[in-house]
Amino acid sequence: IMIAFGAMLSHQELFADKNVSRMILLMTVAALGVCLFFMSKSLARFLKPLLQLLPHKRGIDILRNFYDAIHGYKQHPLVVLQAVVISIVVQVLFFTSIYLLATAIHLNVALNLFLVFIPLVSLAAIAPSLNGLGVRDVMFVYFFGKYCSEEGALAIAVLIDALFISLGLVGGVVFALAGKMDLKALDKASATDQT
Repeated sequence: IMIAFGAMLSHQELFADKNVSRMILLMTVAALGVCLFFMSKSLARFLKPLLQLLPHKRGIDILRNFYDAIHGYKQHPLVVLQAVVISIVVQVLFFTSIYLLATAIHLNVALNLFLVFIPLVSLAAIAPSLNGLGVRDVMFVYFFGKYCSEEGALAIAVLIDALFISLGLVGGVVFALAGKMDLKALDKASATDQT
């Protein structure tokens, strides 16, 4: 979201597209609200009565534990900063790889547009679907169809789908060949790291 907001600021003509600017501003406000919620115990206490709307006590306990786990990082700002920097680097590399795919099939779309639109496409792909299939394709055509041909935008979406599927297959084969993951060893290593 930070990358999309920064890229939109550097690509001023995107403000002319009210749908894009509204979506990015809404995402930015929502992200800041979530950060504020997890950093402020008083805001969490204010919203605590909403937990009573959940039908199961187990769901309330899971949400409380999740909140406490995230809120605990307030005491470790360096870890949070490192995670943010790593996340930005990985996301920029991801956006750049999609840009290189577009360049490989001779689509002339600026890298800034990928930095702005890919977060919006990724957010839409969270919608109930089969790993974003179909939703991602439609969103690519909607956003990128204005800057290149709709066929080219759909081609990029299909290439990304193929990339995701092939990476999943490779990961699945590696996992299958490596055997089952030893969860007890992971728990033991995690407990050692925390002490």
